[in-house]
Amino acid sequence: MRDRAERRSWSRIAVACAIAGAMVMAPLSGMLGSYSVAAAATEDDLVLTVTVNNGSSVALPIASITSAVTVDWGDGSASESTSTDHQQHVYASAGDYVIVVSGGAFNTFSATGAGEASYRWYTGLSQWGSYTPTSAKEAFYRWSGSFTVPADLPTTVTDTSFMFLEASSFNGDLSTWDTSNVTNMNY
Repeated sequence: MRDRAERRSWSRIAVACAIAGAMVMAPLSGMLGSYSVAAAATEDDLVLTVTVNNGSSVALPIASITSAVTVDWGDGSASESTSTDHQQHVYASAGDYVIVVSGGAFNTFSATGAGEASYRWYTGLSQWGSYTPTSAKEAFYRWSGSFTVPADLPTTVTDTSFMFLEASSFNGDLSTWDTSNVTNMNY
């Protein structure tokens, strides 16, 4: 009898802890900020992060698309297939979002072409995925604030000219990047 009563008591404690945890964490999740991910990224996907205001327009920093890519903007809107260089998206709500690009192919990763204000919202490039761009010219041009980059650079990249031009807050570690195939590193 004692075991049964003891199990019931522990069960009630577990339920009470779960409810209390949910009540505490729900309001905190908005205060602490959280990235929204509508689709889980795979190791083959290009993954970027942005922090935007209401009505912010963000341009995808890819060009020379040779096969349509699918973009999940991370805000609950429908994923879209695009062959348009520097595809734009407007976020209705301020927040932190994860952009996942999958499928297709492109040759250029560059933050020029759609107006520099469209790229200032980026806070990171988490992974290149299986993409094999040949150019990263002006890749992070005018990305503002502190941002992150992957520990690797695709070995297919031959042009990194002006890669960090006017990205004055960047101070990341690039020591693990293999730049042996890069032929243009002009500032």
